[in-house]
Amino acid sequence: MLFTIGFRPKAEPYLTALRECGLDPDCRTVGDAAPSLDDYAGLVLGGGRDVNPRLYGERRLDGTENPDTSRDDFELGLLGEAIRRKMPVFAICRGLQLLNVHLGGTLHQHVEGHRRVMHEVSVAPDSLVARAMGVTQCEVMSRHHQAVKDLGPGLRVTAAAPDGTIEAVQMDAHPKLLAVQWHPEDGFEENAHDRRLFEYFAGSL
Repeated sequence: MLFTIGFRPKAEPYLTALRECGLDPDCRTVGDAAPSLDDYAGLVLGGGRDVNPRLYGERRLDGTENPDTSRDDFELGLLGEAIRRKMPVFAICRGLQLLNVHLGGTLHQHVEGHRRVMHEVSVAPDSLVARAMGVTQCEVMSRHHQAVKDLGPGLRVTAAAPDGTIEAVQMDAHPKLLAVQWHPEDGFEENAHDRRLFEYFAGSL
């Protein structure tokens, strides 16, 4: 399966989790040649730099990172193709935000209280995330300052933090697409619910 990240040295926690689930991830960055999805069974989008606000019709506000347009384009192309193929996708943090923008949604360019903190998440019982994790309430590691604002058409909210921040979405037309705002790779060793997300993705390939 294919794993994408902005900065290769930050890939190891994701790669370790994927390997522990029996997968052989091919890590690519925007500096690599664009791969063909013909060679892969699934796609994982990792975290990283803020999505370019121009992609959802806004100007960059103070506090929003300088965009990496090349990475945005690189991953949007792969994500669009994976969705067309109904390929298993696991979108993590920035990956969820990119998914929302790809489908026509927008982002809050800054939210308070979600950068490097543990917090509770409530999960919809009828959701893919609940089925994957086996719980409807859990504590997760948050490392983001942006979040979904207007939901992209075709998506529905399946988890939220106590302050209402959207923490997971799903695309009912694509039953093999997992998307969470938190970082399950950080909790992979300690938290069964985070481990089960990776195991569920692995089982979908």
